[in-house]
Amino acid sequence: MRALPGLLLLAAVCALATIATGSNSRSNARLLDPLEPLLDYRPPAASVVYDRHGRVIARYFVQRRQLVRMDEIPEHVIAAFVASEDARFFLHAGLDFPAMLRAAWINVRGGRIRHGGSTITQQVVKNVLLSPERTWTRKLREMLLALQVEQRLSKEEILLVYLNHIYLGNGSYGIADAARSYFGKEVAELDLSEAAMLAGLPQRPSAYSPSHHPAAAEARRRYVLEQMLAGDFASPVEYRVALDNPPQIREPSLQTHSLEYAGHFSEEVRRELVYWFGSSHLYGGGLQIETSLDLDLQREAQLALRRGLEALDRRQGWRGSLRRVAPELLDDALVEVGWENRWAQSARGRGRIAEELRLGLVLASSTDSRGWEVASVGLAPDAVAKVEVEPAAWGLAPASPGSRTRVLQVGDVARFRVDAASEGLSASLYQEPLVEGSLLSMDVASGEVLAMVGGYDFERSEFNRAVQARRQPGSAFKPFVYAAAVESGYTQASFVLDSPNLFWDSKGESVWRPRNYGRRFLGWLTLRRALAQSVNNATIQLARRVGVEQVVGMARRLGIESELHSDLSLALGSSEISLLELTRAYAAFPAGGRRVRARFIRRVLDRDGAVLLEDLSLGERGERFEAGEWAGSEAEPLSEAPAVSRAHARIVTDLLQGAVYEPGATGAKAQQLGARVAGKTGTTNGNRDAWFVGFSPEVATGVWVGFDRPRSLGRRETGSRAALPIWVDYMAEALAASAPRDFDAPEDISFARVDSRTGRLARAGGSRSSWQAFIAGTEPRWTPAPRRSKAATRRELLLDDF
Repeated sequence: MRALPGLLLLAAVCALATIATGSNSRSNARLLDPLEPLLDYRPPAASVVYDRHGRVIARYFVQRRQLVRMDEIPEHVIAAFVASEDARFFLHAGLDFPAMLRAAWINVRGGRIRHGGSTITQQVVKNVLLSPERTWTRKLREMLLALQVEQRLSKEEILLVYLNHIYLGNGSYGIADAARSYFGKEVAELDLSEAAMLAGLPQRPSAYSPSHHPAAAEARRRYVLEQMLAGDFASPVEYRVALDNPPQIREPSLQTHSLEYAGHFSEEVRRELVYWFGSSHLYGGGLQIETSLDLDLQREAQLALRRGLEALDRRQGWRGSLRRVAPELLDDALVEVGWENRWAQSARGRGRIAEELRLGLVLASSTDSRGWEVASVGLAPDAVAKVEVEPAAWGLAPASPGSRTRVLQVGDVARFRVDAASEGLSASLYQEPLVEGSLLSMDVASGEVLAMVGGYDFERSEFNRAVQARRQPGSAFKPFVYAAAVESGYTQASFVLDSPNLFWDSKGESVWRPRNYGRRFLGWLTLRRALAQSVNNATIQLARRVGVEQVVGMARRLGIESELHSDLSLALGSSEISLLELTRAYAAFPAGGRRVRARFIRRVLDRDGAVLLEDLSLGERGERFEAGEWAGSEAEPLSEAPAVSRAHARIVTDLLQGAVYEPGATGAKAQQLGARVAGKTGTTNGNRDAWFVGFSPEVATGVWVGFDRPRSLGRRETGSRAALPIWVDYMAEALAASAPRDFDAPEDISFARVDSRTGRLARAGGSRSSWQAFIAGTEPRWTPAPRRSKAATRRELLLDDF
């Protein structure tokens, strides 16, 4: 009696097969209604983000799937799956009756459904159209629908759905993502051995996973190869070669770990596209997102910011080890440290920045003749590294033999950066910085964002400090004062008085007394020298003459959209703005005075290649589209009208070159990049924020350094010391591929050699002179500068309108 359900099922299937193949067209139409998801197969597919060179930097998905075409799948990959899952696939019409008889007999003997004898067509029906439940009624529907599918779809179409839809473990849906996940390859690159391993997964992806159960995966791979040989899907030679060459399970390539480098950028892309399309379409719509990012420069930006923040943190001193182990527990602690390192490496994966960081246990420590500490640090019971520590680099005096003020003591557990490239095992002491920072880099000509780093580590904090944070820019705001002055008729050789300033509030109670860095007053200065040396009170005097309204207007035209204070404190950067605003405003100067948009998404395409959106910019959103209105649409273009004239922009560019190359310039460290850069430092009261924003003719870049909760960065941690080295480190890479050239100059600009102190024409060879840009006809004359007596200067200071 137990055999009756299986025999009845087989008889019913045979009858249904006869009915299905001989039914009239009207019945066929009625039966085919449930097949629409297959006839128009559009499964949930991951949306993929690409950099400007077509490299993958992020994927957004619910089911991690990338669709492939049939012509992208090698024949041996198809053969492996057919041999493993349905050897008679190309012969049957949807149901394999011999296989069903074998499965029915096994099920009868077992008293329940253990094997279904399912063809690939049936698996497609089950996975796409039906539920995975194991019941007689569901199985009957599956077989009936399989017959219908074979009438409407070709074998190649059925295979394509199957290979794109199946789950293959490791979170991978379809062979394209599985090939990347297990082997770091595209489907077209798979060899026969790798194809056999993937083909062994569909029945039990978790049990046969090569990542978690390598022995079971290897046995299954051998079974698939045997099936291929038995069914003439592979020749004896191909079989032997594949059998003798087991696949190497590889971690995904570096570009799939780009979250470590491009996390803040890809998150900004995600937020933007959720705004336009909604979460469901982004995570399942298979969008192709082409961005402006250069992954190579992004990596350099991330590393430059990390190096700079770590250097600043070291200058503020060693904060101590993570924990200390008693001497009698060192052996057990070393085993524990080894296990922690293995777990961290496995969890984070290979190819990431932080892979080189390890926990270490100090086993021995001494001091050499330089006063440096030399320690033996255990990373695992069988791995001991040599570590040299320069105490001065960690804010301590050089150690002496027997000193108890060493950075490292025996038993200390700390983090170390391992240098795998050196001979022997060596490492350096590491301390994760508490300070944060951000970097934004743009192409001057197009405005496209080349690199954007929103913090030290995206995994530590997703907050994007390049776009979302607003901080006081300090002296980095001063160029807008000087730009307003140039537009008002001032030249680089015009004079401004550096004198004390006192300000009362409207009630006559509180007093603001701005100070210069170093607390000195320099008297009369040319505009070029005043900006180069970032003289606060001279800038306030200039803003007073030009008018705060004109300064605000200039900043607005250049792209500063945050609220600006309408008082003279604005000249010293008292209003909070973002790094994005500041960088794109600076970019307008080398761009010939044109307001620059920070473009970061070039195009968004649907899964069929149709353009949905084009040319999206950071911080600028148009009206969101309703569902179904995306195709053929694009964001509303924004105006790029000139913010200032080309001539005035060139003069401000020259002023900012002076802030790098003039004697005493605060941006002097940028000189090592060559004569084609310009920029300005910024430091706020109490050294709470440090900035450097600058540009070459090709690239504009801004850097900010500070704590999320504002506090002092430390003594002498100015924009020149904390932010500028990061900028130089990154720009050296950004400019490496371009030939040096000077900034463009319009026809109405002329150059003259001017003495930086007198503001008059100078003869060649003068140490205080430099070539400076002027609108033709406004250059200084040869007449000597007027002499001012000390008494006259004192009289001017006393008469100054406070």
